[in-house]
Amino acid sequence: MSISPEDWKSTDMIRAENDLFDAADRVGRLLAEADEQLAELGATTQPATAAEIEGLRAWATGPKAPPEWRAVVERVNAGELTWQEVANGKAVADPAVRAALDATTGTAVEVLEVTAEPRPATPPPPARRRPAPEPDVEAEDFSSHSYLRRR
Repeated sequence: MSISPEDWKSTDMIRAENDLFDAADRVGRLLAEADEQLAELGATTQPATAAEIEGLRAWATGPKAPPEWRAVVERVNAGELTWQEVANGKAVADPAVRAALDATTGTAVEVLEVTAEPRPATPPPPARRRPAPEPDVEAEDFSSHSYLRRR
């Protein structure tokens, strides 16, 4: 008779292990849902309008912009970047743009919101509710049932 490596586990340990596996599965499903929602959110992001791009350009070349924005202006004037790339966040990997954004109290999006006409607000996603927990039948002591009460 051979002994399985699993034979040493108690019933409680096996139950706990199964609960852990179930929790890991739930986390995996929740992460997949979150990835889908992020993909949907990214797909609904609107590119900057011409007025917003012009507003960013005017702000970056104006007196209120931090000095780090001068390097971005020079890169755009040299044809290495476009204001559209900067405004739409496609140039954030560029060191000059990153330094300019870090030096700005807000992000480029906040600058666009200040300098351009307001956009209609997008509705928030519907709230998700947690499912009601299942009752633990094994922990039920049945003391609330009438047949256990004294008369």
